[in-house]
Amino acid sequence: MRKNCDSIDPLYIELYKTEIADQKVSRRTIAKESKLSHTTISNFLDGVTSPTYNTLIAIGDALKVRRIDAFLAVEILKDITSYNQPGMEVLSSLLYPLGLSLAGNGSPIVENFKDRDLAAFNARMIASAVESVASRERALNSFRDKREYT
Repeated sequence: MRKNCDSIDPLYIELYKTEIADQKVSRRTIAKESKLSHTTISNFLDGVTSPTYNTLIAIGDALKVRRIDAFLAVEILKDITSYNQPGMEVLSSLLYPLGLSLAGNGSPIVENFKDRDLAAFNARMIASAVESVASRERALNSFRDKREYT
């Protein structure tokens, strides 16, 4: 059974189009790299058809899209401009240790939240990490601005 793009956020199309423009790569090149037909690529990017998740991943891999960063930008932040922000690398690096701590057997985090909504906890942790990254970026920009004027 195919899993189509009905549930895939249309922001992925916009993100991929932005990456195509930034990289100045043709749809034919993407088709060749992803081992998909040019028609499949065009239909996806033009919103004509709904791709499978495997197609979405193949096109992303051909564009060298960082999957976790794309997921965060599209699914969590709902802002594709955040994909190329410097803080995105920091944010995505925080998710791996969080995932390990939640998945580990006997982990204090898992034990403390056994009877609670882990999805809500994850959302709060991600929101906290996003704010932390944004705060650090504001502080760095402020520092850079002060250095330029002295």
